[in-house]
Amino acid sequence: MDITNSTPAGIRVNIIVLAFTLVSSLVVFLRLFTRLVISKMAGWEDAFIVLAKVFSVGLTVLTTEQVMNGLGNHSLGLSNSELDILLKSFWASVWVYNLTLTTIKVSIVVQYFRIFPVRCFRIACLIVLGLVVAYGAWAVSSSVLICTPIAFSWDKSIPGGRCMNQLTVWITNAALNITLDVVIFLMPLLVIRGLSISKSQKRGLGTMFILGASVTLVSIVRLYSLDAIANSKDVSFDNTDHAALSAVEVNVGIVCACLPGMRPLFALVLPQYFSESPRYLKYRTFKIDVAAERNKYPLYTTGPPTAHITRPSTAQTRPTTAQVRPHTAHTRPNTAQTRPHTA
Repeated sequence: MDITNSTPAGIRVNIIVLAFTLVSSLVVFLRLFTRLVISKMAGWEDAFIVLAKVFSVGLTVLTTEQVMNGLGNHSLGLSNSELDILLKSFWASVWVYNLTLTTIKVSIVVQYFRIFPVRCFRIACLIVLGLVVAYGAWAVSSSVLICTPIAFSWDKSIPGGRCMNQLTVWITNAALNITLDVVIFLMPLLVIRGLSISKSQKRGLGTMFILGASVTLVSIVRLYSLDAIANSKDVSFDNTDHAALSAVEVNVGIVCACLPGMRPLFALVLPQYFSESPRYLKYRTFKIDVAAERNKYPLYTTGPPTAHITRPSTAQTRPTTAQVRPHTAHTRPNTAQTRPHTA
């Protein structure tokens, strides 16, 4: 590995990748600080986002390996050892990229499941989570096993080796990835519309989730680099844009996944947009909304249905309950009169 073999294009890729990795690392740190120190409500979603960050760092290392071994140079100008390391790193970076995206999606859906305690929404979360896991299993396995034997992915001199159509596999994975992103980032908007909170809070929450859709834009831009790299006969020269966009996409995805979990921190800085009450730490607005929905459909009533909707205090409802009691007492003599008849 010779740093002098790095090209201006390769160095540019390295700078972009390292910058986005550092930014996402800072955001993950702030999220963990929020969850562990401010709200003290860490959950499985935080563990998954940390795991995604670990995979993201792995992708950064693999990209740096490619840069240090001639990324941006034509393959004819590289030694056999440099080309071997570069191609192995490229092969590994593809499935690590897919593994990172899958872990990010799992973290987001698990977080939705916890902060929105609405039964129908949780069922939708479980369905989407199943689709995400299925997508991840396919994307990772198809990337690892795209060639038979696996070593044929970086050593085309192996006799009898063959590969699947890389462009078809990668386009399919990218399309599934974008579709799931759109579904995941639209899901909470339907719930936010029904929350009993101010319009400014709704705008704040809505903006926070919509910003998450920015990762979809990066995914769409990355699509344009797939054709060039899938059909490339000179991967070391053609992979610069693809390598940079892949790292940018996963790190932007990590940042977007961290935003909802940082809501308590945002509430300290911008309370007018994220909370009107200091009890935001326990997602109070969501629990109030669920309680209001339950009051609309009580399990049993002792008076008119409006008694459960318009009673501002417990003291005002007591006369209503008292009015029912004489009616109940009045029926007892009627019951007593029927006993001789029954005998």
